[in-house]
Amino acid sequence: MISPLTRHYSLRYHDARARSPLLVLSFAFLHYELSHEGMRHGDADFLHGFFIEVPTEVSSLEGWILQEGEVYPTGGCMAKTICKKAASVPFWDGYAPWYKLWMEHNNYHDRIIHALTTMVSPGWKVLDIGAGSGILSLPLCAIGCDVTAMEPSVGMRDLLYEEAFNRGIDWIKVSEEKLEDVPPHYLANYDLIMACNSLHLTGLGFNHALERIFEAKPKNVFIITEQCSEIEVNWPHDSYDLMFAKSYETESSFAYHSFGEAVEHNVFKKGRPLLCQEEINLSDQLIYEEDHLWMKDNALVSMYWWQYGKA
Repeated sequence: MISPLTRHYSLRYHDARARSPLLVLSFAFLHYELSHEGMRHGDADFLHGFFIEVPTEVSSLEGWILQEGEVYPTGGCMAKTICKKAASVPFWDGYAPWYKLWMEHNNYHDRIIHALTTMVSPGWKVLDIGAGSGILSLPLCAIGCDVTAMEPSVGMRDLLYEEAFNRGIDWIKVSEEKLEDVPPHYLANYDLIMACNSLHLTGLGFNHALERIFEAKPKNVFIITEQCSEIEVNWPHDSYDLMFAKSYETESSFAYHSFGEAVEHNVFKKGRPLLCQEEINLSDQLIYEEDHLWMKDNALVSMYWWQYGKA
């Protein structure tokens, strides 16, 4: 026999799914509410598999959000992409195939590449921090720049080498170092130091990593980051002029070749097998288009370009 309390939340659950692929916040915290209001044995059986586990440190509903079957603090930078895990090199070693899959099915970097090739001149000495697959480094190599790609993840470096081979580029320099581990002189004498969605993943954190770049006094600094409350970009910097700051929305969707592939990706992100209800939720969120199963998503991206001058 299901109690009125459980029936109440069950109705809210089905209503939420009808209106949105994400569960409403109040439903996400049913586990928390029931643990305080009391739950009958029959309720526990009925609810098995419906709910994620709420972190034990949660003492109230304020300041938390449910995304993709996980609970995160609101304002967490790129929380829906498991930010804490993403700050480790081993994560990117394993995530590299999924990054490649994501890259192959969207135009996320097109505006960034256009800005780079517009501002940069052939012959520039460039350092790309957190270069990943070389998505920004290789176009600069192609126009005649002297590029060093700093990428500590072997999985991501493998993607970079593969793409460089495919493009016939064999003159790119690749560094396995982390930004926080290199001495100050390592960053000296560059025409451009750039970083795309990587500074917040360094051991220094976003702000200290950015300050370290400015302390090296490159002729130009180009920073790209997705907008979130934990990253606040300070525009004024001694001796630098802000040449432009642009923000825009762009697609950041995943395209899967099968439902099994989508499940495998989510298993990697969560670090555990999916619950039955999580697989159902995932299936509900996927959209079939152009022979792929799409997890639609958008990102708010900001680009900042500073030039050394007399500011």
